[in-house]
Amino acid sequence: MPGSNLAMEENRRLCVWTDVWSEALARKLLRLWPNRTLDVYYLKRDGNNRQRDDARYPIRVFQLDPDVSSIWLPQGIKFDHALWKHVWDLTMLFRHTTLKESIWSRWIGWIYSSRLAEVLYLRNFHRTVEPWVLLCLYARYLCETGHNGKTRPIVFLSSNSFGTSVAHYLKTIYEDVDYSEPSFSELLLNPWRTILTGSVVLARDKVRGMVKTFRAPKRKRTSTKEQAKECANGKRSNHKRSVAVEAHLGLDFERSRSDLFWLPKSGIPNDQILVYFGRSQMPPSSTALAAVKSHGWESYVLDLPRDRPPAEKFGPYGVRCQWWRAFLMLLVAPVWLLAKPARSRMVQWCWQVASTSLGKSAFWYSSLFSDHEVRLHSNYSDCIGSQHMDQSLALEWQGGLNLQVLFSIDTPPPIARCASRSSPYDVWFVWGSYTARGCQDFDVSGITTFIACGYLFDYLFESARQKALVLRHELQEAGAQRIISFFDTGFGKVNCPATREDMEGIYQALLTEVTKNREFGLVLKPKNIWEEAKAAIPEELLKQALATGRCKLLVRHSYSEPPISPADAALASDLAVGCPISSAVIEAVLAGVPGVHVDVTRQPGHWFYEVDYEKFVFNDLDQAMETIRRWIRSPADEPKLGHHTQVLDGIDPFRDGKAAQRIGQYMAWLLEGFNQGLSRDDVVRQATHRYAEEYGAQYVRLAPRLCRVKPLCA
Repeated sequence: MPGSNLAMEENRRLCVWTDVWSEALARKLLRLWPNRTLDVYYLKRDGNNRQRDDARYPIRVFQLDPDVSSIWLPQGIKFDHALWKHVWDLTMLFRHTTLKESIWSRWIGWIYSSRLAEVLYLRNFHRTVEPWVLLCLYARYLCETGHNGKTRPIVFLSSNSFGTSVAHYLKTIYEDVDYSEPSFSELLLNPWRTILTGSVVLARDKVRGMVKTFRAPKRKRTSTKEQAKECANGKRSNHKRSVAVEAHLGLDFERSRSDLFWLPKSGIPNDQILVYFGRSQMPPSSTALAAVKSHGWESYVLDLPRDRPPAEKFGPYGVRCQWWRAFLMLLVAPVWLLAKPARSRMVQWCWQVASTSLGKSAFWYSSLFSDHEVRLHSNYSDCIGSQHMDQSLALEWQGGLNLQVLFSIDTPPPIARCASRSSPYDVWFVWGSYTARGCQDFDVSGITTFIACGYLFDYLFESARQKALVLRHELQEAGAQRIISFFDTGFGKVNCPATREDMEGIYQALLTEVTKNREFGLVLKPKNIWEEAKAAIPEELLKQALATGRCKLLVRHSYSEPPISPADAALASDLAVGCPISSAVIEAVLAGVPGVHVDVTRQPGHWFYEVDYEKFVFNDLDQAMETIRRWIRSPADEPKLGHHTQVLDGIDPFRDGKAAQRIGQYMAWLLEGFNQGLSRDDVVRQATHRYAEEYGAQYVRLAPRLCRVKPLCA
């Protein structure tokens, strides 16, 4: 009898996987399966609606935290690559069917921005469906490999606003998919809850501003003529700053990487530069502020909430700067009632993401761009951050341009086809045709102009060579005859295809070689800070290698420290090695050092595999180490090891140390166009035309939306 009761209990038990866990979801599950005992696994918990611990609910709740970085699917595809492909295909399905067929969604997008609406929708759709695809893929993997035993989970989508088309696609990945559509009461109340919350936040901020103004010491009022006189005498700061740059990499453009690397030869006056601080990695320290002052720039510290994402404190509406947009959004809030029943939930989802972004954009417009009359803006960041959308919209209101600079090409090609990285930028500076081809996959809506300029920091190679010679001399003094520099691209992050196990294997092989071969020298330069990087480095083996004097470790201990250039390590070595395909190794090659990529992840679609890559890309660690050992014994036995001759022109067609000068020149042309009174579109057209005349039409691609004729190809 006890055994039969246990069997009955197991038969009654149901395993459910979901993306977001909340009390509302618990009630929905109990209505669907009232006679079952539920084991619910969730990816994250809804922080605004915590689940109560109530014994009346026959539900056991667990957090699901799958480590999929090292999983290979039975089809021979890496889990991450399959995930990115499915999410991309699903996003394109949404774009070409659901989104195109909804008139009301297009109308909401027009209120938001006719230029940026599609990018906003695709970015948010990607973030919504990615956890669903992950759950389906992971459930299928466990069932196919037998890791889940006899339990077959049901993947339950907590709130599907996109109808049956998304669910049908997910069922092609994993059959047992169910979902919950927002109820009528949720559809009715959500817009008004958002409006009410935003109004309360705006009123609160208005009151705080009035109190702050009242408490501030009274200043003597000066006339416009007196203000101009004070500006001329240096007693008063000129409020107009045409170029805004976020401080992140550093401000010393002469000796290290800097956010203003393009400035020295651009011809743009220092009094036109605004440097703003909004990152914990680059705080407004006394040293940083002194550097800003010494150059004649203006500094600005963003007042960001500590516990909330940037730019949320102004709520969902930018009433103060774009009142008519807020008014129209208010009018169309209940428009879902007029839409077809199958589309109503998706229309409300479009309204929600558009209204939220409007409020965040108001922060950037009111706090930074409008007050300083910013025309050009540039910051160092990846392509995923939601602030890029908000900044681009705020600059559109201001009549300015959002510029993006490609600092690294570590992002593998599969991620390029990733809707969460859809480009909202007006101009994107890339290195060459290979990187332009990858970045153009980001430009789903055809709104970005691409400018090929070469590797950004090539002007620093000479100063890096002097520092590297000191490091090389120390290794040679310890007996090293052949020196290798090794770069990992990090691990455990979205855009890092390598796993911790991959890195451990190559660190183990290289450090062992140091301890065994007295003529071998090694320079290690991890991408992450030490606290993160040390997880993949064998501790005891590293101590033994360092004790020989033929191993050096170049690493930062916090992100607030200045970045270490790959050239600092590469130019001290005879061969650069990276895992997997590494941007740092490419930089080493551009600096004149042969480089080898140990691509154990076998990145599909990478342009290196379109040529004879056998001498600079290895897919097997043992084969790579055997080739490196032969090179250590006798470089003449591997004369072409690490040579990138076939791909160099595609990576950087210039290689003249003047990439920063070209970017600065293009930015100066943009400002010149603004000073001539041209519209933002005509400013880009004119500057791009001048760049094409100066350097060649093959190095530009004007945004398709700006083209009156067929766009130029990079």
